[in-house]
Formats: sequence, structure tokens, C-alpha cells
Amino acid sequence: MARATTKTGSINDATANDAPEAAKKTVETAAKQVNDAATAAMANFNSDAVSEQFRSFAEKGMAQTQEAYAKFKSQAEENHKALEESVETVRSAVQTVSKKSIENARQQSQAAFDHVERLMGVKSISEFLEIQTAFLRQQAEMNIAQAKEMQNVTSGAVEEVSKPAREAFTKAVDGMSR
Repeated sequence: MARATTKTGSINDATANDAPEAAKKTVETAAKQVNDAATAAMANFNSDAVSEQFRSFAEKGMAQTQEAYAKFKSQAEENHKALEESVETVRSAVQTVSKKSIENARQQSQAAFDHVERLMGVKSISEFLEIQTAFLRQQAEMNIAQAKEMQNVTSGAVEEVSKPAREAFTKAVDGMSR
């Protein structure tokens, strides 16, 4: 029995000594297989195809960027035009309202001068009261008429001023919905 133990012990020792060598061979074989696979992959690698794909991607990106820039530029030009139209419309509307205001002031001044002129020729208190009453009635009627005219003029001016902005807004909303 002592002999059997020795044989088993030396077999175990021999197997233990061979294990590192077997592991080394396994690692070398795996490394060779990985190397062969990498070499095969490199042989199949087509740099021209990758370059073509990259070039195609870059060209598509440039085309999309140019298209976006063209749309942005077009919209900016339209906005600038709308702004110029709005400024011109505002100028015109302000001019119309100013002319109407000056015309109203001129009418008021003329009525006041006419009234003073009539008062200068008054010979009695009853004539004074008659002229003064007529003047006040005339002034009230004139003020009401002028207020209505100013309301119409300013309403028209507001409508004119807001028209280009409304059109630009509508166009922008329609452009976004496409």
C-alpha cells in the first residue's frame, strides 16, 4: 500500500507540472485564433466604402444645412419687408391722424375768431346771449362731429397699421404648419 500511494503521488505531481504547460498552449492557440480572425477582418475591411459613407453623410449634412439657411434667410427677408411696410404704414397713418387733428384745430380756431368778431359788434345783452348760445350749440355739434371723424380716422389707421403684421403672422403660421 505504501507503494500505491507513491505511484499516485508521483502521477499527481506529473499532472500538476504539466498543467501550466497545457494552459500556456491553450492561451497560445486562442491568441493565434484571435490574431487570424483580426487579420481576416482587416483583409475584408474596405476603407473606400467607409470613406464613401462618410462623404455621403457629410454631403447630406451640408445640403440640409444649406436648405435650413436658405429658409432662414428667406424668412428674415420677408420679415424685414413686412417691418418696412409696417413702418411706412405707421408713418402714413400718423400723418393722416395729424392732418385731421390740424384740420379740426383750424376749424375750432376759425369758429372762435368768428365768434369774437361777432361779439365785437354786439349792441345789447340779448344779442350777446343769442350769439353766445348759438356759438356754444355750434361748438358742441362741431366737437361731436369731429370726435366721430377722429374715431373713424384712427380706426382706419389702426386697421392699416395692423394689416402687415397680421399678414406676416398668418404667413409665418402657415409656413410652420408645412
